[in-house]
Amino acid sequence: MLKVLDINKTIKENKILEVTSRISFTRENTPTNEGLYSPIIFGSTSKEIGATFGYIKLNSKIIHPAILNSLIKVDTSFKKIVYETSKFVMNNGVIVENSDGKTGLGWLFSIFDKINFESYTTKNENLISFFTELKRDQAFIDKYLVVPPKFRMYTEKHGIYIEDDLTMLYKNLLGLVDIGQADAGLMEYVLKNSNKDLEIQKSVITLYDFFLEKLEKKEGQFRSTLVAKRIDNNTRLVANARPDMPFDSTGLPWHVLLNVFDVFVIAALTHDTEENYAKKLGVAKFSTSKLGQHFDYIFRNVDTYTDANPGKRELWVELLKDIFEFHPELMVMLKRDPAWNSQSYHGLYPVIIPTNSFHVVVNSLLYKPLGGDSFTSRALVFEKDNIIISKNGSTISTDSDKSYYLRSMEYFYNDLSE
Repeated sequence: MLKVLDINKTIKENKILEVTSRISFTRENTPTNEGLYSPIIFGSTSKEIGATFGYIKLNSKIIHPAILNSLIKVDTSFKKIVYETSKFVMNNGVIVENSDGKTGLGWLFSIFDKINFESYTTKNENLISFFTELKRDQAFIDKYLVVPPKFRMYTEKHGIYIEDDLTMLYKNLLGLVDIGQADAGLMEYVLKNSNKDLEIQKSVITLYDFFLEKLEKKEGQFRSTLVAKRIDNNTRLVANARPDMPFDSTGLPWHVLLNVFDVFVIAALTHDTEENYAKKLGVAKFSTSKLGQHFDYIFRNVDTYTDANPGKRELWVELLKDIFEFHPELMVMLKRDPAWNSQSYHGLYPVIIPTNSFHVVVNSLLYKPLGGDSFTSRALVFEKDNIIISKNGSTISTDSDKSYYLRSMEYFYNDLSE
């Protein structure tokens, strides 16, 4: 569920300064003091320009794009109100379309706290609960944060500074906020064709969509900088049986575990101050993106890597041991391929196999009834506070009301005893 940021509180606590000018550079090609690269607003050192925000005062009340998207899930009529395509009246706390009614952001702002969201029918009860508690001043904003210049740097070409797409979107918003700053074409369009508040709303939505596009998808910030590869951390291996493997555990090769639990490995390498694994493994200067690529390379070329780097396999194994000791909650979801029923899923603790194999190892009694087919393994993090195990041990439920059917070890033992 959405967590609403109090922009005014954030601005006050972090002493964020206002951006007031669309003009970024002087004639001498130095940043202006009021613009989007201002050293006064954003600082001048590398650390400051990478961590200091600014804000734009909107001079109007618009609804936050994330809130609007959620409102539309409750009732698509809210989109018609914002975009002024239909008129509505309020009837017992519910908006009803009426040609003699009203529309627009101003009207929505005036009646927002009077809307009875509990009267709306939707499958998502959490969404209704969210809007029931949401106040008007949380849903509507009159300021918009500007990200630090480091994430929207300009380039120089033939002595001319070229600003990036994000900065141009901020400049467009500044032009709408203060119509006197807008270029002639934009000013004429706004004055003749549309409501100013609606144009500001559209501009903020465009900025919001820009960030979503940069964060999501295959080339997005999360995937490209976190692990630079698949996001679901799956690996597919052929199962082998060993009678000495604990019933509640599964053995996975070390190079597979590097990729399945890559987020934890990256965190351990980044924050390790005692063993200095990163330096010993030759990855101290690697970015998170490069570490993800490195793990993938090791997985695909494990024999070549171990031959060329004697002793490093043992270091990776030691690092993995430290991680699993520090995070005893980590588990692997083992899924039989193809999955026949709920008994094809298993939640097991990882055991490190220090060889260059490509097999997953399970206890012989667990292996036999499944026919020895291939398994897909996936990282799981089980927190004691949000896990409820049913009496027969076969159902594990979480706070999100989703149920994962995993054949627990206790349940399996009961089957054997019978």
